[in-house]
Amino acid sequence: MVSAPFSNPPHIAPETSFADCLRQVRRRLVLKQTSLSLPMGCSDAAISLWEAGQRLPRRRNLHRLLEAMDACGATAAEQLSLQQAWARDRSAAEFRLRSLPAEVWPPSSVGTPGA
Repeated sequence: MVSAPFSNPPHIAPETSFADCLRQVRRRLVLKQTSLSLPMGCSDAAISLWEAGQRLPRRRNLHRLLEAMDACGATAAEQLSLQQAWARDRSAAEFRLRSLPAEVWPPSSVGTPGA
C-alpha cells in the first residue's frame, strides 16, 4: 500500500491567525521552513517570523508564498484561508499602529505599509 505524502486538508477555522494558518498548511504538506523559503527567494528566518506571528509578509511575498504552496499541493481552500487571515491580521496591525500616539508613530512620515 502506498501512502500519500501528506494528509487530507483539515478545516481551518475562519478566525485563525495568519501565523497559525501558515503553520498548519506547511505542516500538512510536510514542508520544512527552508523548503518553503527557497522557491520564494526569502530566508527560512522570514518564514519563522511569520509563523511566530512576529511579522506579516509584504503583499508580494504573500503572492510568492501562495504560488509556492500551490506548487506543493495546498488546496484552493487553504490558499484562500491564508489570504483571508493575512488581510485580517494586516488590518488589525494597521489599526493598532493608527492608535499609537503621534510621538511613537507619526503617520505623516510613514509610507503605505506592505506596498
